[in-house]
Amino acid sequence: MSQVSAQYIKPEIKNKLNSLLIDCMNKCSTSTLAADLIDDLLTNTEKVMIAKRIGIALMLLKKVGAREIAKTLKVSPPTIYK
Repeated sequence: MSQVSAQYIKPEIKNKLNSLLIDCMNKCSTSTLAADLIDDLLTNTEKVMIAKRIGIALMLLKKVGAREIAKTLKVSPPTIYK
């Protein structure tokens, strides 16, 4: 699992970083540029983690039960209910 530094970041800096990430994503005019950005920013583990979270969200929208989601995506119930 990916690890986040325990070092504190001021909320205004965190917000600015989040805005920069969103701005970068918005500037990706093609799926190739978006894929390149993701490859540049994320490790394979982080990409899998995000893909599973997106999968969880889509399955929840389709009213798939938590047990089936956990079995299909190999995730724990706490991950589903985050």
